[in-house]
Amino acid sequence: MGFVAAIDPGIRSPGAALFLDAVLVAAARISIPKTLHEGELGLRAHGVGAIIAAWLDGARRKLYDEFTPMLGMVDVVYEWPQIYRASRSKGRPGDLLKTLATGAAAVAHMSCVADVHTPTPHDWAGNTKKATTGDPWVSERARMVARRLSAEERALVPASHDAIDAVALGLWRVGRFDAIRVNYGATPG
Repeated sequence: MGFVAAIDPGIRSPGAALFLDAVLVAAARISIPKTLHEGELGLRAHGVGAIIAAWLDGARRKLYDEFTPMLGMVDVVYEWPQIYRASRSKGRPGDLLKTLATGAAAVAHMSCVADVHTPTPHDWAGNTKKATTGDPWVSERARMVARRLSAEERALVPASHDAIDAVALGLWRVGRFDAIRVNYGATPG
């Protein structure tokens, strides 16, 4: 399968994960400076995309020594934000477009993209809930992710819902994470 780069896009703290042959090899919550192109959304998305792409490239390069001539193509997956009705929305729909732009910009900055996949949250996570405050590992979604990781892989994932979502996206792409539809009150497997 080669490399799979997974991105949970965001304008403030995107998550990124890198898989090699379906095994997680790196994960991060990437901190973006608040002052990066403040007030210029297009430039900010471009800058965030460049930072995400640089992190992914650096993570790939750490796997090889300086004598490796070819790092190979990368299969990319990033979340396509889902816009909900106003009654179900947590924020402004326009903010989701900023998030989408950061994922697209990251892909545009990567020179080795083989294919791009853009599932919605419902496509890859079903309706399992994630944590957005507190300990991110206690949410239903994070527990599902943790069960699908080896101890070595789990040790690579920082306690951040952005990083956990990026890992989940990567697991989904490599076939290790299926979307689960949960009846309210039921516990996902």
